[in-house]
Amino acid sequence: MPTLYRVQETADLFVDACIRDGGGHLLWLSLFGRDTSITQLFAQLTLPISQGGLETLTLVREGEAPQPVSLSQPDRLEKVTGRLPHNLFGNLVHCWIFDPRIKTPDRANGKAWLLYESELDGVPIEACWQLIKHLSAVPLLDDWQDPLWALLHSTLIIDPERSSYPPLGRMQAVQIRLPDGFPALISQLIQSGQLPVPDEGRPIIARQVGVNPVAVAPIRFDLGRQVMTCGVDEALQCGAIKMHWLADCIRRHARGDWGSVPKSDAALNLAALTPGDEGRLMSVYPLPTAVDGETTIWIITEWDRSVTTILLPSEY
Repeated sequence: MPTLYRVQETADLFVDACIRDGGGHLLWLSLFGRDTSITQLFAQLTLPISQGGLETLTLVREGEAPQPVSLSQPDRLEKVTGRLPHNLFGNLVHCWIFDPRIKTPDRANGKAWLLYESELDGVPIEACWQLIKHLSAVPLLDDWQDPLWALLHSTLIIDPERSSYPPLGRMQAVQIRLPDGFPALISQLIQSGQLPVPDEGRPIIARQVGVNPVAVAPIRFDLGRQVMTCGVDEALQCGAIKMHWLADCIRRHARGDWGSVPKSDAALNLAALTPGDEGRLMSVYPLPTAVDGETTIWIITEWDRSVTTILLPSEY
């Protein structure tokens, strides 16, 4: 077992893992100590500096430079404790102190943290991919994992190991950060062929009930920025709508297969594809199972092709 770090500011506290962000602020800390030492630390985290509170912890280990850990926002920190079996050292407590950022992906800003054991051989790509899919505002096919990782992993992953505040002890961490304009980038990669589209050049066997197979056609217009409403996002999260099914609908829409729109709307779509007569494009696809009483999903591309919205009819 590797030598533990000692907390310089508080007696009898030892750390086996610490994760800091790029500014040296505490994200996650795993420590051991007696009840009294843990209680003293918790008290110091709530006190102002003038009354003995802490704004920095210093982790020290023989033969290494001291490692500062900033506690600039102690009120944000959460704690989880567990008592270890009684032993020769008395009643010991194992405690995690962490910033909520480490456990809750920030979908609004496309950011998330991933912790993993140092013993693993490199970053766990599959776990990163699941976070990327969760953060993405547009559906991502699992077939895209390898090519997207090869193209963008240096952009998507921020490795604290290369920062001024690397992880300490038995845990490693990376931050997933989707670049600005990620949906538009995905659209460009699809159109350029760098992200493969299944069944290209062959008939698609429609996954939804009651829809006839449709021959694959070339992409007929730019989807722009792809966004989805809260209702669609919630249906994806709970599994009522599957990612691969939704991705098929988006591909059909881009190729001019409007699904079950009325004939009048289909005629307007065709007219909107005429150069100089651009208008809004709308597709309607039957849902495999009803979602909040809705039986169809709509996909609408604006007249200037700047944005494509995926929504339930009740959200229109």
